[in-house]
Amino acid sequence: MAEYLVVYDSIFGNTRKVAIAISEGMGTPPAIEVCAIGEVKSSVLVGLRILVVASPTRGFRATPAIMAWINSLPANSLANVKTAAFDTRIPEATIKKNWFLRLLGPLVKYAVDPIAKALQAKGATGEVRKNWFYVADSEGPLLENELERARQWGEGL
Repeated sequence: MAEYLVVYDSIFGNTRKVAIAISEGMGTPPAIEVCAIGEVKSSVLVGLRILVVASPTRGFRATPAIMAWINSLPANSLANVKTAAFDTRIPEATIKKNWFLRLLGPLVKYAVDPIAKALQAKGATGEVRKNWFYVADSEGPLLENELERARQWGEGL
């Protein structure tokens, strides 16, 4: 069983790339495992010390698959697990250039906050560490140096 787990959903592959980079910073198999949301087994929480959950920001929220998985976890199943969450998103400067997104203003939300809140609701130990990584557009690619930043963040987890 892995001690560290990174669970992600990815639409265009950007969140997957960041999840892998974070795992590289955290350690090497078998201590760490990276799983797409559709591959996560129910037994993954046994012996787990750190859980990282990730989603692209789609429609101003996390993907339904990520939220459904977290919500399906038993109550207090994360009581002894440190958690972290991240999302991939377009930069704020890009949002300000888009008239439609600029019009939405304060309604613009990101995936990381509801993920963190849901992890806390399942009993996560301590504060959920949060981060985000930038893509040039909704389909990507990742901005320059984001994978290196992800590896460094993983080292700090």
